Amino acid sequence: MHKKKKLLVCLGLASVALAASVLAQEVENPYFPTKVGTEWEYRDGNETVRVQVVGKEMRDVTKVDEDGGEKTYKVTCAKLQMTNGARTQEEIIGVLGDGIYRFAAAGRDLTPPLQILKLPFRQGSTWEGLAKSEGLILKGAFTCKEEMVAVPAGEFRALHVACPDFDIGTKKMALDFWFAQDVGIVKQRFKTGSFEKVLELKRYKIGK
Repeated sequence: MHKKKKLLVCLGLASVALAASVLAQEVENPYFPTKVGTEWEYRDGNETVRVQVVGKEMRDVTKVDEDGGEKTYKVTCAKLQMTNGARTQEEIIGVLGDGIYRFAAAGRDLTPPLQILKLPFRQGSTWEGLAKSEGLILKGAFTCKEEMVAVPAGEFRALHVACPDFDIGTKKMALDFWFAQDVGIVKQRFKTGSFEKVLELKRYKIGK
């Protein structure tokens, strides 16, 4: 092959490889550490819930670009294992440039992934969350504000995400998450009818 043509081919392949690595790269954000080995321990009434980043997983994301067309690319997500007594569940969390997304919950995929924190943060910001899981439509209007929150692990300045009317098919649930920088979720609240569950951070360790 002619040297010049061979060089152009090599440069082209290098550009493709570079583009692929950029599309598949992992986004770091202090509001949800994703390093393997990161652990959170929450108080759930008289019980303890442990959450650990046990690995990474590639997932596809489809976004609308500036021209209005759809573009699919890969995201490196954190694979979480949640343990409560003898019960164990898996969850997939992805950190994108515009926020934090839940790709799977309780071992069930969410399509498209559900945005649980919009970034960059703006006081009073709002967004619509919409996903489908095993035929159920999940949707709700989310708001976010900064506030102090006290949990057993200490007092944190956190971003409080609230969705008072989150639809899970025909059922409604109130959702609240508190995200603290360099820690992750320090408090969670779920309420449906007379049932309410509150998880408060007891201790945490960020992976290396």
